[in-house]
Amino acid sequence: MMNDGLIERYNSVIKDGDVVLWGGDCFFGNIKDAAAIMKRLNGSKVLVRGNHDRQSRVMAAIGFSLVMDECLIEIAGKPVRIKHYPYVDSRFPDRCPKIRPNELLIHGHTHSTEKVNGNQIHIGVDAWDYRPAMYGEIEEIVCGI
Repeated sequence: MMNDGLIERYNSVIKDGDVVLWGGDCFFGNIKDAAAIMKRLNGSKVLVRGNHDRQSRVMAAIGFSLVMDECLIEIAGKPVRIKHYPYVDSRFPDRCPKIRPNELLIHGHTHSTEKVNGNQIHIGVDAWDYRPAMYGEIEEIVCGI
């Protein structure tokens, strides 16, 4: 089954003590099924909500330790915004982040196999062999941009 394969790939790189940042659009089915899947996944899970995710309280109830719409962190000394949406999306223009000088963007949403587009890094599993992108991989990309 597809879910079993995704869970196996996830757990092959994520250990119990790890913190995993999810880029949104996590589950498209029944919320009880989503909660059961979350219990099978290693690590502590943080969610940057996407357009297919439910309210923060619902996502927290199924197993996310923190739920937010975006955040700003630093990677390799560079400011990095994390938001589900890329800079441009004609379906959700009001949800796209503003382009800020010297700031990189980590996003999900596009379902593209392309990892990097200018100063945007796509963390959807579609681009990462259906497993989470690891911090070291993202850091390497950030250093090269």
